[in-house]
Amino acid sequence: MAGARLEKVGTIFARMNSLLKKNVLHPEDKPIWFEIYALHPPYTEPRYDQEGSAEEVREILYEEDLIRSKLHERVKQYDTINFADHKAETKTQKFISLYTNLKAQGALDDEKIFEIALEQLKSSSKQRVEVLEDEIHEPVDFGLIKSFTEATREAKKDAEEPKDKAPKRNDNSGSIDIKSLF
Repeated sequence: MAGARLEKVGTIFARMNSLLKKNVLHPEDKPIWFEIYALHPPYTEPRYDQEGSAEEVREILYEEDLIRSKLHERVKQYDTINFADHKAETKTQKFISLYTNLKAQGALDDEKIFEIALEQLKSSSKQRVEVLEDEIHEPVDFGLIKSFTEATREAKKDAEEPKDKAPKRNDNSGSIDIKSLF
């Protein structure tokens, strides 16, 4: 059984067991699940030729999933998300909370609630940007982004300035002066 390479021949447990008995696999390299499977085997052994369950798998959809899909259909978001910060809400989470709050108040249809929540989200993000711009009095170092924009400006300036057609030569050695090339 150790030479069987097809999943159709035997179970993974039987193949692993035979590898251990023949000392092809060292006991310290035994998978974690092996002992658990040996102590608590399933009622029916899982085999390739076994008939599947006739039970139909239900779709699990929540109301938030429908709202989220509708939002992402209409609004493309390119925001970065910090997965390490568990307290920060994404725009989608903010939109869903706005939508559910408006829906709890009632008296409007779903499409109107969606539009109002979308407008509130847009206005709150605009206000947040305006507040941040008011708070910033001195230039902020944005690392690579700032370096990239500065490098782009300098490259445009250099492209606009006329350059000498021939590079300057150093009179002493007859070689090209590297500083004059850039």
